Amino acid sequence: MLVRAYLNLPWKPRVILWSRLAPLCPGQTFYGNERVEKINKVIEKVAILEGVETVDMESPLKGHPEWIPDHLHPKAEGAPSIGEIMKEYLTSEK
Repeated sequence: MLVRAYLNLPWKPRVILWSRLAPLCPGQTFYGNERVEKINKVIEKVAILEGVETVDMESPLKGHPEWIPDHLHPKAEGAPSIGEIMKEYLTSEK
């Protein structure tokens, strides 16, 4: 598994998976597709089996389709918001 490969690196990086994979908004390719739900369940299982952290990116991004106008890449307003979400996660007490 790719996650395990990262965990086995000599410098022991902190591995964090985004929990819930896009697509998050109507109009995005595969939005509402059951295959995406299956993939999200696999991501959750991998995180549990490998003992890695997950960060909820679905909740904060779901309400902001304007941040991701091409339905995949954040634009100028979205990228800093994603950075702030990650900063908050990384600096919070767990």
